[in-house]
Amino acid sequence: MNDSQKDLDLNMLSIKKWMEKGVHVIFKDEVRSGNFRLDLNGPTYFSVDMDVGSMSSIYSARFMNSYGLNTGEFLQLLNKVSRLFESSRCPLVGLDVMELDVHFFEAAKEREVNDRTEDIVKEIFELFVNRNESKYLS
Repeated sequence: MNDSQKDLDLNMLSIKKWMEKGVHVIFKDEVRSGNFRLDLNGPTYFSVDMDVGSMSSIYSARFMNSYGLNTGEFLQLLNKVSRLFESSRCPLVGLDVMELDVHFFEAAKEREVNDRTEDIVKEIFELFVNRNESKYLS
C-alpha cells in the first residue's frame, strides 16, 4: 500500500481506516512470503474472506476479478493462523467465512471445475471450531 492516500482506491482507503482502528489484515504478498505475524492480545474475531483464493483454489467466490492464493498457500495460511491462536492463548470469540457465492459453487460442481471451496471451508471448521472449541471459543 502506498503512503499517499491520494493514490489509494476507495477499497484500500476503507481497509486503511480499519487497520488504524486495530483490524489486522494479512495481504497476499505476506502470505506468499510466509512473513506475517498477528498481534493477538485478547478476545479475537477471525474473518476469512474466501475471494483471496479466487480463480486459483476458489471458484465460488463473490469476486472473481484476480488470481488469488492456490490451495497450498490458502491451507498454509490457515494452519499458521491456527498455530498463532493456539500459542497466544487468546480466545477466539467469533469466526466468519465470507464472500462465498453458492451459485458459483453449484456451477463449478456441474462443470467439474477443480474448485476447492468445500475442502477449504471444512479445514477452517476443523482448525478453528472442531479442534479448538473447548480451548479458544468463548
